[in-house]
Parts: sequence; C-alpha cells; structure tokens
Amino acid sequence: MAIRDTTIEELRAENEDLRLRLEEAEEALQAIRSGEVDALVVSAPDGARVYTLEGAEHPYRMLVESINEGAATLASDGTILYCNSSLATLLQVPLEKLIGSNFTSRAAAPDVTTVAAILERCRKEQCRAEVRLVTSGGHYVPVLFSCRGLGMEKDGLSAVITDLSEKKRADEIVASGELTGSIIEQAGQVILVCDANGKIIRASQLAHELYEKNLLGERFDEVCVLRMGDSRSIFSILDPLQGRTIRNEEVMLEGKTSPERHFVLNAGTLTDRQGKVIGCIVTLTDITYRKRAEQAVLKSEARFRSLFEGALDGIFLTSTGGRMLAANPAACEIFMMPEEELCELGRGGIVDEDDPAVIELLEERRRTGKTRGELTFKRKDGTRFPADVTSVIVGGEEPHAFVIFRDITDRKLAENSLLVAKDELEREVAMRTDELAQTLARLEEEMVARINAVEALREKERMLIHQGRQAALGEMIGNIAHQWRQPLNVLGLIIQKMPLAYRKGLFTEVFLDESVTNAMRMINHMSVTIDDFRNFFRLDRDKTAFKISQAVDNALRLIEGSFESRQIDIAIDYGEDPVICGYPNEYAQVVLNILNNAKDTFEARKIESPRIVIAAYATGEASVLTVRDNAGGIPDNIMPKIFDPYFTTKGPQGTGIGLFMAKNIMEKNMNGSISVRNTGDGAEFRIEAGTVHGC
Repeated sequence: MAIRDTTIEELRAENEDLRLRLEEAEEALQAIRSGEVDALVVSAPDGARVYTLEGAEHPYRMLVESINEGAATLASDGTILYCNSSLATLLQVPLEKLIGSNFTSRAAAPDVTTVAAILERCRKEQCRAEVRLVTSGGHYVPVLFSCRGLGMEKDGLSAVITDLSEKKRADEIVASGELTGSIIEQAGQVILVCDANGKIIRASQLAHELYEKNLLGERFDEVCVLRMGDSRSIFSILDPLQGRTIRNEEVMLEGKTSPERHFVLNAGTLTDRQGKVIGCIVTLTDITYRKRAEQAVLKSEARFRSLFEGALDGIFLTSTGGRMLAANPAACEIFMMPEEELCELGRGGIVDEDDPAVIELLEERRRTGKTRGELTFKRKDGTRFPADVTSVIVGGEEPHAFVIFRDITDRKLAENSLLVAKDELEREVAMRTDELAQTLARLEEEMVARINAVEALREKERMLIHQGRQAALGEMIGNIAHQWRQPLNVLGLIIQKMPLAYRKGLFTEVFLDESVTNAMRMINHMSVTIDDFRNFFRLDRDKTAFKISQAVDNALRLIEGSFESRQIDIAIDYGEDPVICGYPNEYAQVVLNILNNAKDTFEARKIESPRIVIAAYATGEASVLTVRDNAGGIPDNIMPKIFDPYFTTKGPQGTGIGLFMAKNIMEKNMNGSISVRNTGDGAEFRIEAGTVHGC
C-alpha cells in the first residue's frame, strides 16, 4: 500500500505559499496595467532577465508568457484576444485555437452563469471567484478566475486564471487524513496502525475497548497476543513489517478473566511513494459469535446425523420435485438396496404411482408444508408394501423435504385379523344377545316367582311379628297380673278391715286417713305399672343417646314381680354406665327377651337358686352389655340355631321369634350385634352397640 511522502502540515504550507504567490502576481499585473512599473526582473533557467515596460509590447508579452498562471486579454463580450501558453496548456487546447474563442464557452456548464456575471462586474471593479473550466478531454479543472477592466481609454478586460488543482488535492489530502483518522477511531472493527518499529500509532475505539487500555505508543507484540489457527503459534507484527501480507487468518485472543474470543486477521505493509516500509495496518474482525454458531451447527449436524443414521424408521432427504438426496440405513434395509441406487431411482422409482393417495399427499404438503398419510411403496423386485409416511418441507435457498416412513405390513395384517375377529365377535355377540334375551326372559319369570315368594315370606314374617307381639302382650299381661296381685291383695285387706274396725268402735278419723293413704299408695303403684308397660310398647321414632342402665331398669321394672315370685336373684354392675346411640325401648326389648328366656329355662330345669348377673362396660368405640345365668347353658347342637326364626325349645308354648327379633333389632336398627356362649354353669349373652359418637 503506497503512502504519500509529504505530511499534512507541509501540504498546508505549500497551499499557503501558492496563495501568496497568486496575490503577488495579481499585484504585479495591476502595477503593470497602471504604469507604475517601468521594468521587471524575471528569473529564468538561463539567468535573470530585465524587461522594459514603457510602451514596449514585446517585453510585456514575454513577461506574461513566463508566468505559471494563465493570463488572457478579453473583449467585453468575453472573446479571448490574447492568452499565454500556460492557459492553453491548462485547457489542453492549442494556442491558435484558443485565441478568438469565447472564454465563457470554456467554463463548466454549472459555472457559466458565474463567469458571465464576473465579466459583467469586472468593468467597474476587480472580481474573482472559484470556477471550473473544461479541458479538451472533458475534464473539469478548478481555477481561481480573477478579472478587471483595462482602463477608461481601453474597452477590454484583463484576466488571470490560477490552477487550483494542487490546492484542491492538498485540501483533499488534509481532509482525507482527518477522515482516515476519524474512520479508524469510529470503525466497527479492531484496527491497529503501527510504525516501522511495531509501535501502535493509531487504533480504533474497539481496539482500546478490547484490550481495556489506551494502546497508542505500545508495542504491538507486547500487548496483542494472538494465537493463529490450529497451529497455536503467536502472530508477530514483524510479518507485515517485513512485507508478508496476511489475509483472512483466524486467530484467537485468550482473555485472563473473560472467555476466549475469535477474530479474522488481515495485516498489510504500508509504504511511501518510493516503496519504503513506513509501517503496517492490522484489522481484526470479531467472529466469536460466528464460531460459536458454527460449533452449535456442528453439534446440531452431529445430532442430526446420529438421529438420521440410528433411526429405526426409514428417512429420505429429497428435493421438493422428488429427487432423492440421501437415505438412512433403515430405509436401505427396508427397500433392500444401497443408498446410491435409491437416490438414482428417486420418488418415481419407489412410490406406486397408481396409488391415489400420492397426489393428495403431495398437494397437502405443497399447501401446508407438511403431510401425513399412507402410501404404497415398491421394492426393486416388484413387491409392494404399505407405509405410514410423514413429510415436512424445510425452507432455505433450496427447499428440500424430509420423508419419514415405517413399514406397516404387520400392522395391516393385524388390522385385517382384527376385522375378521371383529366380524366373528359381532356374530358371537349377536348369538350371545339372543341367548341373553332368552335368559333374561327366564330370569324375569324367576324374578316374578321370587318376588311372590318374598311377598309370601314378608307376609309370614308379619304373621310372626304379630304372633310375637301377641306372645309378648300375653307375657306382659301376665307380668301386669303379677305386678297387680299384691297391690290388689293389700286393697282387699284394707277394705275388709274397715267394717271390722267400725263394728269394734275403732273406726276413727286417724284410722280412716291411714286406710285411705295406704289404698292410694297401692293405686298409684298400679298406675305407674300401667305407664311403664305403655311406654315400653311405644315406638321410638328417632335415635337418641341414652344410658344402658336406663334401658335395663325399664325392662326390669316390667318383670320384677314375676322374678320376685320365682325368687330369681338379679345382680347388676353398670360400671361406668356407657352412653350409647339408638332406640332405648327396642334395646330394652332385647334385654327383656333374654331375661324371659332365662326365667323359662330356670322353671323348666327347676334350678334351685336361680341367679342372673348383668354387667355393662365400654371398649373402644363400642359399649358391651353381658347377661349371664346359671341355668346350665345351651347344648352345642342347638347353639347355632337359637337366633333362627321359628326355632324354639319350649314346644307348643314357644313362638321361636324372640331371639330372632332381638338379633334384627341390634343389627339393623342399632348398628350392633348380639352373640351367645356357654360359661361354667350357664349361658352368657353379649350385646354390643355403638357409643354416643354414632349419633
């Protein structure tokens, strides 16, 4: 790269010198025109010459010819009457053709108006302006056009044309230098300019930011450690300084605290006009993100290749027109031919073109970019097989498509088998349906018969319940008779005693009051007995919390007269007296049935010291009541039957429904249970029910 050998400051000085020389020339010409100068001393290659100006036209012309600026004498309309060779050389027009032409015609089209205005104004005063003249080759030449009138006695104009090309170039060079510095500083790349000794003399802003310091004056090799390519060798600034150009070399910058970064390095030599090395320029283009993207692409390609090669389904990579680009091993195995042969056959060689689904799937893929369906493929040997096909178009400069397929021959066979099985199943279902209808008809008949039987059983159960109630009522009447017998005897004695006392004179007011009080006490006792029996047979409508002692005492009051007359001893231990949830009257009826059965067993077996022990306690979430007697127990052969309906050991006098009803009450109404076992000298009934938490 060639570089000028003059500095910007020198060019500026040269430009200023040209301007001063131009002003001196104009002042000299003005002095000549005004007659203030008699002679001129002009330096020439062969020595100084003296020109006399007093009326000597020839010496004046020699002076004009010797100056570097273009000079001309113009008519008032701009016609060139005379010009020197410098102007002819500037315009690249022969002198003889230039004289007689109009000066305005030599101006560039955009500056014609400016030149004409100067020619008009310069008759009154000196005028100057920068304009462009056109050479014979059509090139624009920037000049300073200075013009003034020749005087009152002469109708003409004097013009000096100074070539500004060098000045413009100097200005451009200065501006270019400043622009270059600005460009380097603001460049979007890392740019480093070094002198011949490898010191950094210019650097872009990105370069300072990259190394986090001001690099100017630093030696390149000391601050910029760049590893080149795979060789990992260090780039040296000596390479471009020794004339070796480096282009598009990948390098890596290893940061101390930041991740490594990748760049493309370009380095070239800077020379002056004589070819001498004056420095070099290094540019670094950051490709870190591109390298990371490339690595990601490589990983992605590796994953894709792994999936492509290892997939169990066949995969084709094709053009949208059907040309086969690649086939994975599974596809080659399915078609039983190598990849090259598959690619040569293309879509037309492996797809059954008679399959109507081909056109439909291709149209759907063209419209939506993807499709899925079933196609019929054909192998090299002519065999055909069905396949489940999925195809997706992948965009890009050259769109292509992935075709993923799976041989579904086995699935089709299975589907056909399923269809056959389905038909057979439908026939079997039809047969079974007929059989089921017949079975349902029979079941309906049996159901009617069973319903009738259930109704009969319910009627029988109602009869049993009625009989049970009748039996219970009979027992209750007997119990009432037992309860009332003693009060009635007492009343009878009171009544019989009253006439005897009257006849013996003992019928006093005191005697009468005592007799009435005793009689009323017996009558109240009999009334309470009636209330107890009436409350016992009243139905409980809602579950309620009650103590076990409450229900047991109610049952005992109904039979206490009967038990006392038979001298049956009853021992009671309520313990903590658990509270349970249920129907107290029904619970008392269960206890009453057990007590009556014990009383009957005592009489039947003639037990000498009959005794019943009643105990209550709580266990966990349940309450337990046990009723134990000493009547000898229940024989093992009848133990499992005692809760069955109609089972009795009392002969015609028994109904066989007492314990059956007790079991139903505990299980259905009280959410509890009742059981029995033999003890040492009798039987023990166990009644369990939920505690108050059940309410």
